[in-house]
Amino acid sequence: MKKKLLYTFLILIFSICISKILWSKINLPFNTEIEISGLYLQNNYNPINEILRYVIFLTIPLITFFLTINFFFKKQINNFKNILFLNLNYKNTENEKTTYYFLLTVIFLIFILSFMSTEFSMLHFDNFHEGQRFSPYINYTFKGGLWSSSYLTVGLFHEFLETFTVSKIFGGISISQIRFFDVFLSYIINFLTVLLAYQIAINQKFKSLYKILFFLFLNLAIIIFVYKNLHYRDFPILLFLNFLLFSFNTKSKSNIANFLIGTLSMLSMVWSVDKGVFLNFTLVFLIIFYLIRKEKQKVFSISLGIILSWLFLFIIMGKNEFNYFVNNTLEVLQFHQYVHGSIHPEPFSSMILSSRATKVLLMAILSGILIIGICFIKNKHFSNKLKIFYAFLFLTAFINYRTALGLSDSYHIRKSELYWEIILLSILLSFIFNFFSKKKSLINYNLSYKTTIVFLLAFTVLAQNVNFTNIVNFGNRLEKYLNLPDKKFLTKEQFYSISKISKTLSGEKCIQFFTYEASIPFLTKKPSCSKFYMIWSIATNKNQNEFIKEIENSGSKFIVSNGPYEYFPPLSPSERLPIIQRYINDNFKLYEQISSYNIYIKNE
Repeated sequence: MKKKLLYTFLILIFSICISKILWSKINLPFNTEIEISGLYLQNNYNPINEILRYVIFLTIPLITFFLTINFFFKKQINNFKNILFLNLNYKNTENEKTTYYFLLTVIFLIFILSFMSTEFSMLHFDNFHEGQRFSPYINYTFKGGLWSSSYLTVGLFHEFLETFTVSKIFGGISISQIRFFDVFLSYIINFLTVLLAYQIAINQKFKSLYKILFFLFLNLAIIIFVYKNLHYRDFPILLFLNFLLFSFNTKSKSNIANFLIGTLSMLSMVWSVDKGVFLNFTLVFLIIFYLIRKEKQKVFSISLGIILSWLFLFIIMGKNEFNYFVNNTLEVLQFHQYVHGSIHPEPFSSMILSSRATKVLLMAILSGILIIGICFIKNKHFSNKLKIFYAFLFLTAFINYRTALGLSDSYHIRKSELYWEIILLSILLSFIFNFFSKKKSLINYNLSYKTTIVFLLAFTVLAQNVNFTNIVNFGNRLEKYLNLPDKKFLTKEQFYSISKISKTLSGEKCIQFFTYEASIPFLTKKPSCSKFYMIWSIATNKNQNEFIKEIENSGSKFIVSNGPYEYFPPLSPSERLPIIQRYINDNFKLYEQISSYNIYIKNE
């Protein structure tokens, strides 16, 4: 047995080495018809390489591991058919709902205290990212329409609905109000992980006492290791994972869960385009899974949710706006990777960020190995529901890494760890508690058990950074913060420049700019003359020409150019968008300089 395990380990290491060697060998030719300026064009690099390299790097070790354990431990291995047709009706014979509900209530109260402890952000305004989120609301206010008035690249919620919601709550929008709402959203997302930890806990096969401790330990581990990588754009995916375990039931409740899962098809695409695509891929696999199992009622419920949700969007948007949404989204999916894409670092290399990327890829391989072992090696430690749940959680994590393949900077690679971390933390704790559950005398339902719960809740309070002084002063702090004028978040140069630009262009109905600072419509309270309020998102020659056409139709005489973001990497606007730059050179002349900005006026 020991020799077989050693051989399995050595073969696995060898397969990872093969994956490493193949990484640099995969190099598809660049499509010369693509003329979108960016790092891919500069390096003649085909972005499909990223996907192939990633898929091959993970699948070779995982397939090798699966084949190896089938060879050495054939009698202990379940076949695919057995896995696909597992009985998912695990019944929890122990009833500790009162205890669970009490703990969920206590943790929810801790979240409220943590929320009230928040130190409100006073960071300087981010003209690029915050401008991207705030300005479409200004366009909507003046022009109406959503995708027709603003070229949205991330998602309707991220770029419009959040700001729109803030305007309805507070009767207007300001930097402080939107930042406060960001904090509120982050706590909602965080609490969804608490509910996910609860669901994983109650579906464990050890005794109720250990399930409760498992839940508290997993929740604490998620707070410490996972929260830093959460973002409110993950909201639909976390909802899906919470609904998924209900989906496996045969009771009527599963029909509701499956219908709600189906509605996430539309919600996720509106919430965040990339996360929506990832979730819809996962839904396809879930439907195929139920079709193979001949669970027609579940397929019907999911399909009904999908159809009705998209029909609802079509009705409330109208045909014209819905067409803008479809065309906008397809363009983003097809071309936007060429705009912001960067080459993913090769694992185990000297490239910048290679160590971080290698860590995440090894986490992915380890997660896959553990899940293959859980699902295919015969064992009674994990319920069938958890086996299938982990398989779909792995699929979710696997697809979600696509973000890091397109944006291979430190931030996006780190954020991609999220679902791998949940897999590893929960499975590791499951192994630990399975081991301890066999030691019958180790923990009894007595003072030591209750003391452990108290300590875990106390550590949760510490991990959530509860500050009682801030809690006492929460009302006063919040009122002052929400009433702060926007200029409090601007540098002196930002405030001076925007004030001067607003004065110079006071007679214009709209404002157009040729700078990456998407915040200008928000700060000047004027709509952009073109729907391309964020020129970073202009990718194709077609969109450059459309930008020019919209400028001419608007009747605007001025264009604001240059500014502090002129050399925002990797390329300046004039380098990335040469057609527009030529149009400005041929039709405009310098009118005024304001700090680092140049204001151009149209030739008469």
